[in-house]
Amino acid sequence: MSKILTIIIPTYNMEKYLRKCLDSLLVSDENMQQLEVLVVNDGSKDSSSSIGHEYEAKYPQTFRVIDKENGNYGSCINRGLKEATGKYVKVLDADDYSVPKNLNDYLSFLLKVDADVIITDFDIVDINGKVTDKREFHWLFGQGESIILFSQLLKEKRDVAFQMHALTYKLSILREMNYKQTEGISYTDIEWATIPMTRVKTICYYPRSIYNYLIGREGQTMANYFEVTNHKQLFKVVEKLSKFYMSQSYEAVYNQYVENKLKKALAGIYESGLKFCSLSIEELKYYDELLKCYPQVYELANSLKLLRGHIEYVRHWRSGNPIRVLLLIKMPVVIKNSIKKWIISLH
Repeated sequence: MSKILTIIIPTYNMEKYLRKCLDSLLVSDENMQQLEVLVVNDGSKDSSSSIGHEYEAKYPQTFRVIDKENGNYGSCINRGLKEATGKYVKVLDADDYSVPKNLNDYLSFLLKVDADVIITDFDIVDINGKVTDKREFHWLFGQGESIILFSQLLKEKRDVAFQMHALTYKLSILREMNYKQTEGISYTDIEWATIPMTRVKTICYYPRSIYNYLIGREGQTMANYFEVTNHKQLFKVVEKLSKFYMSQSYEAVYNQYVENKLKKALAGIYESGLKFCSLSIEELKYYDELLKCYPQVYELANSLKLLRGHIEYVRHWRSGNPIRVLLLIKMPVVIKNSIKKWIISLH
């Protein structure tokens, strides 16, 4: 029987977090019939698979475990998309969790709406479950729940860029475009939030949080977006998005959205080297040189700005400007602001 929503849970050695994740998906009996949860076990070496099978045995109408060989995050998404039966599909990482009451209401809402993508709020939480930040989209949609043209939104709002946690796609959109996420590397959630959006015609906003995004657990791939643990893998994602951007294989109205997402991915590389020092200057120069293979993207990086300010820090760094001093030295905000004002005054 087809469902209204499929939730794909990529899972690798997540026994410490998986029960909390799966418990958060236990909604009303009626809505459990509308929900499909695919726990895609990516060759875990701990008890993740057995935990998933416990839920499958107890709630066979909702939970299903897919055990597969290790292929990293994207391979879990691809397998989940192949087997999903829901009208809509959402990704929930195994160390994150939902808000049961809000999810229950959301499932009822999905039964009444027909849009290519649904945008929902999400909360950022720490290891103790405390909400440290909220990502809400009232500023973009107002009170929401009405279907609008995505193209019109992009014409009116140039700074639109969504993260994976906010997105629920209509499954048919992904299948019609034969969407495949890069396998064998991390950070491919950026692809999920970029490439399929160029096929979206209609968009709807549901103004409640149904996703708690955990930041701060030990071993997390991207505890801080700009302190990534494997820049080589992130750069592979940047390269894929660069090729996609330069291919122009989508309508021009989506170009600004792709640029916005690509710039965020680029910032993960440049700020790692120039601000957070988790990447050496020599390594950064290496990636900067590789980026010249994509001239339009290389130029796009010049427009990256520091701290939402006016300083195009990549442009200054490439030209040998003393802005590099500001970026390399960790100093109090007051001093940073003073130096920024001084540098701006030079131009």
